Amino acid sequence: MKSKTPFTCKSGTLDIFLLRLHSLDNAALSAFAERTPKNFFAGRPCVAELDALPEAAQKEALPHIDWGKLIADFSERGLNLIGLRGGIPALRQSAKEAGLAWFDAEERARPLSNARFAAEEFPGTDEENNPKPPETAPDEESEQPSRARGVLFLDRPLRSGQVVYARNSDLVVTAFVSPGAEIMADGNIYAYAPLRGRAHAGVCGDVNARILATHFAAEVVAIAHLPLALAEDEAFAALTQKPAQARREEDEIKIEALT
Repeated sequence: MKSKTPFTCKSGTLDIFLLRLHSLDNAALSAFAERTPKNFFAGRPCVAELDALPEAAQKEALPHIDWGKLIADFSERGLNLIGLRGGIPALRQSAKEAGLAWFDAEERARPLSNARFAAEEFPGTDEENNPKPPETAPDEESEQPSRARGVLFLDRPLRSGQVVYARNSDLVVTAFVSPGAEIMADGNIYAYAPLRGRAHAGVCGDVNARILATHFAAEVVAIAHLPLALAEDEAFAALTQKPAQARREEDEIKIEALT
């Protein structure tokens, strides 16, 4: 009997988290990784993007960059670095020697999105309520007032391991978010039911985004990629399971009571 082919080749599209690097200083990157709660990124694959880093800075960093240490530091935080996007040839070669793949900077990667998941699991969420963002991500974190956005409604419970992303939208949650589940939005998050999982507002880089909940019991919150593990925040103990909001003030997340 003729054996079957041990594998087949298929084309496919995957959502990959883009980590836009503004520095290749190992010490600075490792320090930032240490501030991130462990497993905050839940094991997601990511590609380091160098579009924002001048060529001169890349050349300067070349003799010192330790890709192996960077891979290990981010892996401890649940972020699996699998490749590099852009970069000068010598930097790409050093990354390749560390086992990283290279992606052409001219090819536009889609931003991380679970819009398809939301549409399939939660009827009534469609492209009109969840519009696509511009293909180009902002070069800097926005410090301007939030512009008009769409709104995505999440009206069914979210179980552990499930993720919903409101792309270019605010997210309004009217059902229970379980521990281990994650909600993300380019805009603000408004939770009118117990919020017990992870919540990330301002995913597109909007530092003015906020997370507001009537029953605030999140495990981890983040605004514009700045995270805070609430279990480790003693000041949050008095506000847990009460109406509260999370907002960003420079490089600090503030948790405040809603009155």
